Amino acid sequence: MNEKTMQKKTLSVRGLTDLLCSLTVLMLPVVLTAVLSTCSLFAGNAGRGWDVCVCLLVTFCWAGAVVCTKTRLFGSPMPRTGLVLSAVLTLSVLFYALAFAMEQEAIGFRPALWALGRLLGAPAAVSAEGVGVLFGGVMEGTAAMLTCAVYLAIALAAAIPTGKRKK
Repeated sequence: MNEKTMQKKTLSVRGLTDLLCSLTVLMLPVVLTAVLSTCSLFAGNAGRGWDVCVCLLVTFCWAGAVVCTKTRLFGSPMPRTGLVLSAVLTLSVLFYALAFAMEQEAIGFRPALWALGRLLGAPAAVSAEGVGVLFGGVMEGTAAMLTCAVYLAIALAAAIPTGKRKK
């Protein structure tokens, strides 16, 4: 490699800082969702208060990540972080819908696909029971649709660009 190629491939301190900020914003809701999902699994039927608390914590964490991205809370623009957040939430909703359809026997049950759907659809799966409690004991399917709608709205907010780019 010559000197010009080496100069193009080196990362600046600013670039590494932007990458670290983006990964911090992305990993916080993912880790919190995983921890709360595991706690919900071990808690079983801990009660209605637990379901609502988990639902609100997970929803506010994902919405907070979008707000951090859009308001440039860390001081840097965090390029494409909103799109990654949007993609993660959209795929999460799709995987949860797949697992929910298998649970309701709308499609054939395949254990591996169901487990993958529950694992990757954790934000919606964890929040569905809490949404059912918040809206006065609605049916399970209605709670699932409302949960998916909330996360798709957050994903849409993450994907919409804000402001004009400076040249």
